[in-house]
Amino acid sequence: MKALTGLVNIGFPGKAKASNLFSWLESQESTQEKPNSNNYLPSMYGFAHGSKNGVPASVGVCIMNDDRSSADIGMGEITGIPLACGIKMLGEGKINEVGVLAPEAGHIDPYDFITDVLDEISKLLNLPTLNFEENIRITRSWSSE
Repeated sequence: MKALTGLVNIGFPGKAKASNLFSWLESQESTQEKPNSNNYLPSMYGFAHGSKNGVPASVGVCIMNDDRSSADIGMGEITGIPLACGIKMLGEGKINEVGVLAPEAGHIDPYDFITDVLDEISKLLNLPTLNFEENIRITRSWSSE
């Protein structure tokens, strides 16, 4: 990828041909076999590191899934579904703030948002509607209060 980017920067191949090459490469199925184990990344996850009450802290959140479902969902869905759910909340009047706002700033209800995302992912994967409590894992560096 870096080599192709370097070539594009000097004008060979052109941006259009490089874009077509990337599109073609992305459409090819991988011949690499996936390991058949329970050691896999979740299809959607997030991590934050900062401080809580003046002490360094971190939290990780993920949607639990199995090997089969993670193969059925790609980057487009993982980024598009939450965006669409946020737009839906905006249209329903559940987001009333204006401007550029960070999601973690408290102006959206995280339970409503994640529940909607889980519902949409369930539809995509033809699964029964996923349950928030059963399918979200939250790991904190501090003890829950």
